[in-house]
Amino acid sequence: MPAKGNKGAPHRYIKSELKSHKKVWEAEYPIRWSYMKILREYSTLRQFYPDIDPYAEAYQMRENMWAIYSESLDGMGDPWIYAIRGPRKTAVIDTGFGVGNLKGLVRKLTGQDEIIVLNTHSHFDHAYGNGQFEICYCHRDEEESMRRTMNEHIWDYLYDPQTREGIYSDFDVDDIIEYHDYQLRLLDDNECVDLGDGYLIECIPLRGHTVGHCGYLDRQNGCLFLGDTTGVNPINYVKNKLENNCVERLHDDLEKLCQRLDEVSGVFPGHGMLDQTPVMVRYQYQATERILNDPENSDETKIMEIQGQKVRSCCKYIQQGTSMKYSPDRVYYWQVRDYHFYGSSEALVPVKNERYRDVVNPRHLYDLLKKLWDRHSCTPRLREKWSEEDPSVGQCTITAVLVQKIFGGRIYAMALEEGGFHHYNEVDGHIFDLASEQMRGRKLVYDCAIERSAAELMERPERHQRYLYLKEKLDRELGLADEAVND
Repeated sequence: MPAKGNKGAPHRYIKSELKSHKKVWEAEYPIRWSYMKILREYSTLRQFYPDIDPYAEAYQMRENMWAIYSESLDGMGDPWIYAIRGPRKTAVIDTGFGVGNLKGLVRKLTGQDEIIVLNTHSHFDHAYGNGQFEICYCHRDEEESMRRTMNEHIWDYLYDPQTREGIYSDFDVDDIIEYHDYQLRLLDDNECVDLGDGYLIECIPLRGHTVGHCGYLDRQNGCLFLGDTTGVNPINYVKNKLENNCVERLHDDLEKLCQRLDEVSGVFPGHGMLDQTPVMVRYQYQATERILNDPENSDETKIMEIQGQKVRSCCKYIQQGTSMKYSPDRVYYWQVRDYHFYGSSEALVPVKNERYRDVVNPRHLYDLLKKLWDRHSCTPRLREKWSEEDPSVGQCTITAVLVQKIFGGRIYAMALEEGGFHHYNEVDGHIFDLASEQMRGRKLVYDCAIERSAAELMERPERHQRYLYLKEKLDRELGLADEAVND
């Protein structure tokens, strides 16, 4: 739902024959406004069929591809829908608000009856027209979010039920196309959908804005459809894949996409200017880099109220573009992940060792170690039980020593019923155990432990070698030079 108090000044005039008329506007983007005025008022590409869909106008951008424009009905950005005519079927990328006969319009443009939908994500302005179609695809990680929209009440927030007048825009409520159930199909990273005769559309993971947001690459003509990659949603409505809803995830997915820009002929976003140069993807990636390096150094900051919650919204300008919007508490994986190691809620203490200043807190260290723990760092007697699915097996002692080196504090040894000890950390009164997940199903008692020193624990040569091995892997991951002092 749109942010409260978002009723900005009306944008400068652009001639429009659409049936909708805005009451609420997002902030005007000067360059975008100029582009849209020229496109909508003077472009010979424009096609408008009010007898079919009075809420949309289409622009033929390629021989077999149309961009379909409609005004926002909830006070946010005006969305683009795309239709790609393949040899045997048409793919519609996103479906807008579901007001007006989108399916009829696509059939008019493409001349094809078989139409599938490829959703970039589940938001109001991108998926509420899905019920007009029989088969809709989305990224696997977006399934939970998408299924929340599969009901007849999704439009209730757009109008007053008493007067049946639009809240954010004037439109005819009777023009909402009745919701019908559809078949939701899930796509994996880089999986392709065939529009016939090998005409492939590839699902490109671009998570961040939502947990399962994706773009689509038309492998035949190189058109890249980005959806909403210029912001990370500050509120999450799902319980799964929470680690995807942050700037760091978007950064990592954009980084992979940047390696393939030679395959891209033009970039088509979910909002804004069309057929952008592929370098815009790199500019978005660079904006996420700057955010990760210093989240507090934003170009703009404001407080917004969304769903009754006040959130701090920041933005970082994108070169030759608009801006990357984010919330400072949804920048890094460690801020949004659902951690399962003991004491994860306490694992937010700051670094004490300046050498490791790039390790933000123990949660961040856990994320790093989860990739670095391996069979060689595992204690020899447990190596047969070690697996990539349970990487903390046999890692507790050397991990506790490494935690102390970075964060200070104390190391404690907990006696186990079967014999031996399990080691964990206490820092500034906060107890946490980064290697506790190997102990699933066991009762662990953290208040009857014995304090141990790192020197004592490193007396065993084999264990000391494993510690140095893990520490060296961490140093390489962080890009640290060889440490001069003995460890």
